[in-house]
Amino acid sequence: DKKHGYYDENQFYTRTKKEAIEWVKKYVEEGVDTTYGVVSETTLPYDYDFDSGEIGPETYHDFDVVYSIAKIDGEIKENFVIK
Repeated sequence: DKKHGYYDENQFYTRTKKEAIEWVKKYVEEGVDTTYGVVSETTLPYDYDFDSGEIGPETYHDFDVVYSIAKIDGEIKENFVIK
């Protein structure tokens, strides 16, 4: 977003929020300092092909965020995006 300057490096859809949260936790824990992840919720068409890797077009808003995590000064901080 404009306030925080998030960078979309690795964007994809998962079948469940649980799967997305598990993936992003591991990504941040294994990442360098200042690595972060944001999980947002969207609705996909019933016949979406998860194997296609197609993304978007998406518009992200803070009210779509269901989970966020960051590594700051070596510490894991969950839910740093405040709605």
